[in-house]
Amino acid sequence: MKRISILAALALMMASGAAQADECETMATKIGESMDLVVHPRTAANFISMSPQDKDLWSDDGYGAYLNCGGTYGLNLRTLSPPDAPQQWYDFAVRAGSILTKVAPTIVRDGIRQCVKTASASSYADLTLGGIHISCDVGGFNRVDLTIARSF
Repeated sequence: MKRISILAALALMMASGAAQADECETMATKIGESMDLVVHPRTAANFISMSPQDKDLWSDDGYGAYLNCGGTYGLNLRTLSPPDAPQQWYDFAVRAGSILTKVAPTIVRDGIRQCVKTASASSYADLTLGGIHISCDVGGFNRVDLTIARSF
């Protein structure tokens, strides 16, 4: 009886992992199609990178990101700005974050602004606001390392 319970628990864990994998790939495809990004195959480390079609990560509209399929907060989107992050990068992060979290772009924008403002004073910030979890690191070369996830 104990073996049956253990096998059932293992089967449930494997099924939930497969469901999460499907959700990650589905979300990567949704973000990629909505934002004209190339979605790359999942890595062994459980990440899916998305890059601009033109391969120029620092053009006016060519930013990239990746999905962490098994992060602390579940699926999360991570993107790194170019030096002195331009408004176009913020627009990219807002749009991608809104698709991931299903939260209105205005809330995502406010969260990113608040996170970057806080991190500018201490180099790192972590906050939950209106259904999203955002962490950001404003460090070397005036770049913003931003992670966005749904809050629980």
